[in-house]
Order: sequence, then structure tokens, then C-alpha cells
Amino acid sequence: MKVKTVIKTKKRTIKAFPPFRTKRLPSFSRWVNATIKKTTKKIPTTTIRKIYTTTTKKIPTTTIRKINTTTTKKIPTTTIKKITTTKTIVATNNAVPVNSATNNNQIYQPKPGTKFQWQLSNCEKVNTSIDADVFDIDLFETPASKIRELKNKGKKVICYFSGGTIESWRDDAEDFLNKGVVLEEMEDWEDENWLNINSSKLKPLIQKRFNMAVEKGCDGVEIDNVDGYTFDENDFTYNQQLKFNKWLSEEAHKRNLSIGLKNDMDQIKDLLPHFDWALNEECYEYGECEKYKPFIQANKAVFGVSYITGSKKIADACKKANELKLDYQIKNINLDASRIDCSVYK
Repeated sequence: MKVKTVIKTKKRTIKAFPPFRTKRLPSFSRWVNATIKKTTKKIPTTTIRKIYTTTTKKIPTTTIRKINTTTTKKIPTTTIKKITTTKTIVATNNAVPVNSATNNNQIYQPKPGTKFQWQLSNCEKVNTSIDADVFDIDLFETPASKIRELKNKGKKVICYFSGGTIESWRDDAEDFLNKGVVLEEMEDWEDENWLNINSSKLKPLIQKRFNMAVEKGCDGVEIDNVDGYTFDENDFTYNQQLKFNKWLSEEAHKRNLSIGLKNDMDQIKDLLPHFDWALNEECYEYGECEKYKPFIQANKAVFGVSYITGSKKIADACKKANELKLDYQIKNINLDASRIDCSVYK
């Protein structure tokens, strides 16, 4: 895959990563998904930019027939046995219990020191031989057979999907359009639009993605674009974003799924109790890694990635990450299987 040498930001075009910024740029995981060629049906950009409202044709009352209620044979209570189902979780050195509002089952919560692998490209052929405890891979693109293979090797599997935007190539993209929850196109990100996080019609669509994660056997989810309130093209407030992100956490935990906070550093204080770990991109480049101290102090892993080159820069980044007890790695911006694990610099 040919990697772009020029990265577009919201206000300007640059050829290198700036040392500081005032507003977080869109995640590179979004860039990866935007540059990978998909085989599924693609919705034209000119179509997805519009906000769709659906109209429902009213059925004449004269055509509505009364539906008779059916009676079912009642099963004698003496024949009904009480069945108690239990879910056994095999504890690992990197997992601790997390209380769920709906059950007492154990939800995976990685501790600092957990080795992770983040691969969002070529997920049809995930490299399962990487020395890692956790694999973060694409929910849609990764076959269930690959997830089973990883779990059979004792690995934890985190599944990636976007909860704040819709990518036009996803299998369920038309569902979001038909419900009228698609907003403006993301600036500088073709074929991806923001979603209306304040719409009640959005929740069932996101819930389907959670259910897909459960069906595929994922242990947790990485939900991208949960900081839309920080972008100019949206009019979300801090509290609206906070409410939505807490809802995401509740939905994940209802399904015994672990959930990580993706970027969104300004809400760490409010969201720390609700999220089981964190994932950050480029905190070293922008001097933001120390903002994750609350997660480390709570014994929750912080996974981090930098897209840098040069032995000195890599060594400096890894040294800083190791000092803060972040589980950090250096990746290509296309997020393929290759990586440099910063633990080698300890």
C-alpha cells in the first residue's frame, strides 16, 4: 500500500507532525479505513453528505385487519425446572474484575504492562503470531475465524468500530442514512460523515454493532470518534458528548464487553469510572501523555501509538512512555501488523 506523504489537517497542509496543537486532529485509524479499498457497495459521497429524513406511508385504516390473539398451550409449572446459567471467565494476569450494572460477570480490564497489538489494515489476514496479550482489530473486516484463532491462543480481542461517524463503505451505512442521523461530512476526510449523537434513532444502530461484536466473540470494543464536540463542524456540547459516551460504556458493559476511551482526553476526569482502559494516538508528539495518569493510577492500561521515524525520536518517545507506564508502540500510519514495542527500550 502506498502511504500518503502529505497529511491534511483541519486548517492547513503539513509534511511533518507539528510539535504542538490546539485541537486534536482526526485519528489515523480513520485515515486507515478511508484509504483501504473495500469490496462492499459504496455510497456516493454526494449522497451521504445530505441529511436524510424518512417518510412513512400511512396505511389506510380500512386496510388494517384486526389481528386475533393466539393462545398457546400452558406448560404445567411442575414441569418447569429452574435453570441457572453461569458464565465462567478464565482470569489472566492482566485482568481484574469490573462491576457491571446488570450482572456480576467479569469484564476484561487490562492492567498497565499489558502488551497490545493494533492492526486495522489487512484484517482478513491478521498476524496472530505477534507477541501481544491483546489484539485490537477491525470489527467488520476481521473474520470470526481469526477472532477464534486468537482466543484459542489465549489472546484477548478488542474490536474497532466508529461510534461518532459513519464510513460510507460499511455494510450498514445505508441504515444510518435511512434513519436520518447522518450529519455533515468530516472536514478533510472523504466518504465519512458525523453522526447525530443526540438522536434517539442512532442508538439502535450502534446497539446492532455492539451485538455484532458479541456474536463474533470480541472481548471488548474500541469506539472511535467520541470527541466530536471538539470539532467545528459539530454543535455538540461537552455534556451532550459526555452523556453519549457514558451510554456507550453502559451498552458495552451490558454485554460483558470491555470498552476503551479513544482519545477524548478532556473528558478523562468524568469518564474514568466508566471506561476500562484507554487508547491514545500521538500523545508523545503533542506533549499530552501525562494526561493519562488518572488511568494508570486506577490500574487501568493506557495503550498508545506514535507514527514517527528516526531512531532518536523513537527512543525518546518510548522512554517517556515507559516512565509513565504507558503500553506504547511505534506504528506505520496504515496500521498494518508491523510495530516497534516500546518495552524493548526498558
